[in-house]
Amino acid sequence: LKELVLFLVGLTFSCFAFACAAASLKHGEDKFLGLEAFLSLFRITLRLFPSSEFTETQKVPILFAAILVYSVLTGIFLLNMFIAQLVCAYQATYADMVGYARLNRI
Repeated sequence: LKELVLFLVGLTFSCFAFACAAASLKHGEDKFLGLEAFLSLFRITLRLFPSSEFTETQKVPILFAAILVYSVLTGIFLLNMFIAQLVCAYQATYADMVGYARLNRI
């Protein structure tokens, strides 16, 4: 549970940081202004962002680049970090389990 909370905090922080950056850019997309930017990036993370609206963002290259970097960051880096955290938690649990098994044999 602790690993999931850390992952969600990291995801929320990166989503908020990229939303602030996207909202500060000069572009004409209403979906990436203010709080809508955070919600749109969160929808992109969950793959709920419609492709018809996504093609409109390709018209603004700097916004498209920011969305691409965000997608790579969340899709590859944060998910791999979450998997690594789960593996480390499993290894710690396994080491405790082996220790308790040895104590019970005595």
